[in-house]
Amino acid sequence: MFLRHQDDERGDYIVIFPMPRYKSSGLSGDEWRVSAKVHFGYKGHIIYERSFGKMEWAVNALPYLLMTFREEPGTSTTKPEYHPCDQVGCKEPASVFYRMKATYDDLGHRSEILTLDKEGYLRGFCSRHSTRGDCGLDDADENYELVGSADDIQPPPAGDIKHSAFGGFINLPPKERA
Repeated sequence: MFLRHQDDERGDYIVIFPMPRYKSSGLSGDEWRVSAKVHFGYKGHIIYERSFGKMEWAVNALPYLLMTFREEPGTSTTKPEYHPCDQVGCKEPASVFYRMKATYDDLGHRSEILTLDKEGYLRGFCSRHSTRGDCGLDDADENYELVGSADDIQPPPAGDIKHSAFGGFINLPPKERA
């Protein structure tokens, strides 16, 4: 069974775009009118859309839609024919699969994965995202056991690497250290 990545919110992008139309009326006249459409996307697929009379209304509705769009009729649950990469924002097919050794809660508490079928929880990544790093607990190379071939495992491309900058030290007075 695949376990969703902890950063995966089941939505990769939101797009709001204008929808112009030409209104024609013998009574009130003809004119261009513009409404707005909101698309929520996941792994390259539009999973929800909604129209609004004005762009401002669409923007103001976003907090509500983010909380509720999964519950509303019209939200697509169609899955692609392949398992997409579990890296948030990537829609490429997964080619490297890992079995998780443990799960961690938000406070860093470890829970061993005990299964009778030995499959456990799996995650899959494309070759570009196959190296996970050593910073996190749940999503670290140390927490994964390779399932299958290592042929597609690659280091992150040079263009994806952004080095951290040292921001300096913060010295607290003795009273505030304890």
